[in-house]
Amino acid sequence: SLVFDGQSKPIMYRIEDPLSGRSLAYLAPTTSLDLSSLLGQRIGVVGSIDFDKDWHVTVVNPERVDLVSVSP
Repeated sequence: SLVFDGQSKPIMYRIEDPLSGRSLAYLAPTTSLDLSSLLGQRIGVVGSIDFDKDWHVTVVNPERVDLVSVSP
């Protein structure tokens, strides 16, 4: 995410609606999953959802992330 880039805010990956480009939630980084390799891809995520009261965003704590389709 350009907003959650590790500078003034923690690093998080943005999940967006592929049709509208609207932000749906953010993925919290995890040491067990390489999320950076999935940038720009369509994915499915299994995990718990929380609302971060400090940043006012929905955050998914991923247990599993699956590649659904490769984007061109």
